[in-house]
Amino acid sequence: MEPIAIYTIPATETPDAGNGQDNPLAVLVNLQPVALGSVRNLDDAARSIREKGFTAAAFESIARAASFLEEYLRKNELLEERHLLPVLVRTDPAEVKTIREERRVMRNLFAGLVTLVGEIEGGRIHGSSVADLLRTAGETVTRIRRHIIHQNDVLTPLIRRRRAHAGVDPVANPMPTHGH
Repeated sequence: MEPIAIYTIPATETPDAGNGQDNPLAVLVNLQPVALGSVRNLDDAARSIREKGFTAAAFESIARAASFLEEYLRKNELLEERHLLPVLVRTDPAEVKTIREERRVMRNLFAGLVTLVGEIEGGRIHGSSVADLLRTAGETVTRIRRHIIHQNDVLTPLIRRRRAHAGVDPVANPMPTHGH
């Protein structure tokens, strides 16, 4: 299995020409393919365990993907909360609530996945450990894919409409330069 690359987002990869890396919406969209690659690795590793049995390589792939996706969710949430949801909170409070609920569910899944990985790594395995790991990995894959689809089909168009309607760029707040 190939290692999962930790992402960096060069300014040349931002999809909104002229908006640069400081545009939170562009950064959010840029993170999606990397996250989906990690989701694919997680899904492939879980499928491998279901079909061929538990292997160290498949488990390590799950552990790397879980770690990466946990970080992705943290960065995704930071971007949404600091820069995107404030644009929608007055006009689309139901959408803001939906996004926050999606993330709450994903955070709980990640916590469970990371806990299961830690237990297995530590040798604290019980009869349902592998089944629980596979179930949680599968649900994580489904939820992240749904969240990214939701971002693309609902959140991104809403933000772009608000930006166009206001005649200004409400998401052009510079990205924080400190930390991740």
